[in-house]
Amino acid sequence: MVTLTLFATRYRIVHGPVVARGDISVAGDEITFLTSNLCDGRGTYRWAIVGAELTFTAGATRDICARVAVLDKRTYTLVRH
Repeated sequence: MVTLTLFATRYRIVHGPVVARGDISVAGDEITFLTSNLCDGRGTYRWAIVGAELTFTAGATRDICARVAVLDKRTYTLVRH
């Protein structure tokens, strides 16, 4: 199970015992993961919300970090707090 939490300018991904966190930038339907506590590298994704589903698709900037495995072409259930 993967839990993704998005804040205004930061993110957290929990995948089992692994916790990744860092900074993000959002412009329209594009989100860029700028930093990570687990690797050096950026990744840009297109995002979309349909109903209660949040999806990501890898964009033009190739993500060299492991977060690509839990983001690209994955669907998350949107929970707003």
